[in-house]
Amino acid sequence: MTNLQIWDPIQDFVRIFDDGFFPKRHQMFRQNFMPVEIEEVDGKIKVSAKLAGVKKEDLEITANQDSITILVRKKEEKKEGKKGTIHYSEFHREEEFSRTLQLPTSIDTTKVEAEMKDGILEIFAPTLSSAKERKVMIK
Repeated sequence: MTNLQIWDPIQDFVRIFDDGFFPKRHQMFRQNFMPVEIEEVDGKIKVSAKLAGVKKEDLEITANQDSITILVRKKEEKKEGKKGTIHYSEFHREEEFSRTLQLPTSIDTTKVEAEMKDGILEIFAPTLSSAKERKVMIK
């Protein structure tokens, strides 16, 4: 018995992206390209991001009062030469992606610290004292 398959042009179009024909654009649409956790611990905002294969030299972190941006710039270069009659070519690739995280409270940008260990980036940002929760007395 023969299996009939119905041609689906939409599925073929999606497959082009899945096969890596447009790898940079495909990465932008993935929901988990930079998994992040945000939590408040002891008056500090802690941001944890999983960045396997990224070196700390490839990272740039920008802190605003209510957001943190993580920018990753990866560059890869391979230079090859000539061996006998075979010529080798150069290979150059650059990737850049970023994620801006809106924070639940305002932070002190002058005291933000970050560390990278085993592919996990941790950012610690103390909250501003004026942004802390307080009880309001009703008159």
